Amino acid sequence: MDLITKDDVRDLIEKSKDISVSIFLPTEKSGKEAMHGKIRLKNLLKETENSLKKNELQDSLISNMLEPAYKLVEDTTFWQYQKDGLAIFITEESFDYFKVPVEFNEISLVSNQFYIVPLLSQFTGDGEFYLLSLNQNNIKLYQCSQYTIEEIELKDTPKSLSEALKYDVFEKQTSGHSGSSSGANTILHGVETEDRKNQVFRFFQSVDSGVIKSVKNRNLPLVLAGVKNVQAIYRKASKYPNLMEEGVEGSPEDIKEDALHKKSWDIVQYYFKESYKKII
Repeated sequence: MDLITKDDVRDLIEKSKDISVSIFLPTEKSGKEAMHGKIRLKNLLKETENSLKKNELQDSLISNMLEPAYKLVEDTTFWQYQKDGLAIFITEESFDYFKVPVEFNEISLVSNQFYIVPLLSQFTGDGEFYLLSLNQNNIKLYQCSQYTIEEIELKDTPKSLSEALKYDVFEKQTSGHSGSSSGANTILHGVETEDRKNQVFRFFQSVDSGVIKSVKNRNLPLVLAGVKNVQAIYRKASKYPNLMEEGVEGSPEDIKEDALHKKSWDIVQYYFKESYKKII
C-alpha cells in the first residue's frame, strides 16, 4: 500500500493486538541502492523472529505472521518503486505496509500495540520548524528539525536594524537577567516614542514579508529569538500564519547557534505533541 492517511493511522491503532510487530527502515527510490532495502528488511525480520520467540510464540505462528514480509524481500519489482521509508505492521490477523516520504531509522519492535509515532511526522511537517533570530546586526532565518539547524536565505529583506533605521535601536545593559548565556540584557531603545515604535514596526513588517517569501511551507511553526519587547513588536507586525506565542528570550548575539536550536526545539516540541493527539 502506498502513501498513508489519518484514517490509515486510526485503523492501525484499532488493529493492534497483544502481539503487534512494527518495522521501519529507510529505502532508496531507484538505482542499485534500491536493493539495499531487501537486505535491511531481511535483517530486521530476523530480529523480529527472535523477539517473537522470546514472547513464546510457536514457530509455525511466527512463520505465518512473517511470510508476507519475506515475500516482499524477494519481490525485486517492489524494491524498484520506493519512496524514502517503508513501514510494516503485522499481527496474527493483519499485514500492512506503507511507502512514505520519510527517512526512518531501522526499527523492529514487538509490543502490545503498533508503534506509530514515526508515521505521524507526515501530518506535522516531519517535526520541522523555522527559527527567526532578531539579532541587532544580522537578522537570520533558520530551517530546523529536532536534530538539525540550517540557515536559509532571506530574500529581498533588510538584515540590519541599525542600517535600516539609521540609528541604534538596541542598547546593551549589563544588569538584570536576560535569559542569555552572558547574563547581558538587550532592550529596544527609544520605544517610548510612538515615532520610533512605528519605524521599528514598519521594519519588522518588511522582515516578515521577506520571511513569508523565503519559506517553502508557511504552515510550519515559526519561533522567534530575541529580547521580549522586540519579539512583541514583531508579533504585532507579522502576518505569518503559524507564529509561536512563546519565543527564545535574550539577545541572539549572546546565545550560540546550537543553544538557540535547543531552546527553540524545547518550545516547539509541545506543538508537535498536541498535533499528534489531534491526528489520533
